[in-house]
Amino acid sequence: MKEGVRGRKGMHPALMMLAIPAVAVLALYAVVSPLAPWLLMHDDPPGKADALVVLGGDPRDRTPLAARLYFAGVAPMILLSGRGDYVWVREGLIEDGVPSDHILIEDRSASTRENALFSAPILRAHGLRRIVIVTSWQHSARALRTYRRFIPDVQASVASTQPGRGWLAVRSRREARWVFEEFAKTVVYCAAYGVCPWDRP
Repeated sequence: MKEGVRGRKGMHPALMMLAIPAVAVLALYAVVSPLAPWLLMHDDPPGKADALVVLGGDPRDRTPLAARLYFAGVAPMILLSGRGDYVWVREGLIEDGVPSDHILIEDRSASTRENALFSAPILRAHGLRRIVIVTSWQHSARALRTYRRFIPDVQASVASTQPGRGWLAVRSRREARWVFEEFAKTVVYCAAYGVCPWDRP
């Protein structure tokens, strides 16, 4: 009888211990998800460029975006930047019909800063002075600021993948992890390299 009364009066302590972090996570998501695109995203209207620069990190979403921009005539060349990831992006682009001789490779970089620094000599060597950076939405603002900071002689804009709408901007656990990592990287890049959020792209 006592046990039944306890059950009616309140939640079992073990369930309470599980419920508290679950509620905290949902509350954090409710705040971060709709704000993340405003804080982390930049997406320029598509315009003519000399090259698309596809950054490594998320080939599944960035590859089709790069292919669409290429076939829309935004740029005649594509530079893939990022150690390892370029293999999957290159294969995907060729499968989509992009000629292999229209694809350049930068395969040493392991960070956004290195993407910019190691892309610069390739872009200059091929006379590519106007670029559209292709990346994920949560990475787009920092990527554009980084390129403009480290290779100011190249005119850069950005095309990003799209978040979900409204409260569902962050659509998966994988994307949520990237969003929280991006907030941390934004702080690091501001402190270390002067690439700061208030320098809006």
